[in-house]
Amino acid sequence: MWDVEWLSTSAVEEVLAPDLEIVDTHFHLWTGRPQRLDYAFADFKADADDGHKVTAGVHVEVGWTYRTEGPEHLRPVGETETIAALVEPSQHPAIAGLVGYADLADERLPELLDAHAQAGRGLFKGVRQMVAYDEDDRIPQPANGADPRLLDSDAWRGGLAVLGDRNLPFDVWLWHPQIPQLAAAARAVPGVTVILNHLGSPAAVGRFEGRRNDVLAQWKDSIDELSECPNVVVKIGGIGWPAQGFGRERWMTPPGSQELAEAWQPFVSHVLDRFGADRCLAESNFPVDRQTTTYRTLWNAIKRLTADLTLEDQQMVLAGTARRVYGV
Repeated sequence: MWDVEWLSTSAVEEVLAPDLEIVDTHFHLWTGRPQRLDYAFADFKADADDGHKVTAGVHVEVGWTYRTEGPEHLRPVGETETIAALVEPSQHPAIAGLVGYADLADERLPELLDAHAQAGRGLFKGVRQMVAYDEDDRIPQPANGADPRLLDSDAWRGGLAVLGDRNLPFDVWLWHPQIPQLAAAARAVPGVTVILNHLGSPAAVGRFEGRRNDVLAQWKDSIDELSECPNVVVKIGGIGWPAQGFGRERWMTPPGSQELAEAWQPFVSHVLDRFGADRCLAESNFPVDRQTTTYRTLWNAIKRLTADLTLEDQQMVLAGTARRVYGV
C-alpha cells in the first residue's frame, strides 16, 4: 500500500512546535490483509513517538477482525473487541477511543451499539459508516458498496437520530459531491454531532482528473453550506492519499512539510475560516496517508497550516476539539 523504500528517502525534518499536544483523531490498524502492508499498534506507536507530542489517538473502523460467527449484524463488534484488547493503561501514546462500524439504516442498530459499548471497555466513542459514492467507478468506494440515496432515506436518518439520543458522534467518509446531501441530513437531525472525515474528500481522479479548479470551487460552495449546520465538525487531514490527486506519491523523493502545506492550503484555510478552530480537529489518516509522507512530516505540515491561528486556537485544532467531541 505504501513504498517502504521510497519513504526511507524522506528528509528527516526537525519537529515543529514540539510542545504542542496532538490527539490523532483518525488512524487505522490492521494485520494480515491481502495486498496491504501490516500496520500494527507497534507501528503506530513508533510513528507517534517520533518527535511530536502525540498523547492519544482515536482508532477509526476499517473492517478488520470482524467476527466470523454469530449474527451477521453483530460481526463488526469483532474489530471493537480487538482494539480494546490492545489497550494498557500505562502505554503511550494511549488509544483513548475507538469508532466502530454500524449501518444506520438497520433496525437492529440499538443492539449493535449496545454490543460495541460492552466490547469497547469504555473506549467506544462513536460510529462511522463509509457512504462514499460516485457514478464513476474509477473513484474508490467502500468494498461493500454504497447507495447514492442512503443519506436521504428516512431509515438512515432515523439511525442518525439514535446516535444523537445516545450522545454518540457520527464519522462519515464521502466524496465532495455528496456534501450537500450530508448538510441536508445534518439539518434534519440537529441533535447529533456529525464529523466530516478528510476535509470532505475533494476528488481528483476519474471524472475529476485535471479539474482541480472546478473541484475546488464546487467543494467550497458545499463546505459553505455545511458550515451553517452547527452540529457538524471537520477533520483536517486525510487528503494525502493518491485518490485526492495531488500526485506527491509519484515524486522521486517524498515531499517535505512545506510542499504538503502549500498543496493542502486552499482546502485547510477555507475550512478553518468557515468552521473555526472549535469545530475542526486534526487527523493523520495513517497508514493510508503513508502513501505520500511520513508521520513526522505530516504533522509538521498540519502545524504549518495552522500556524497563523492564535496559540489557543492551534492547540484547539490539534487536541482540544478532539477531547470535546469524542470525550477522550
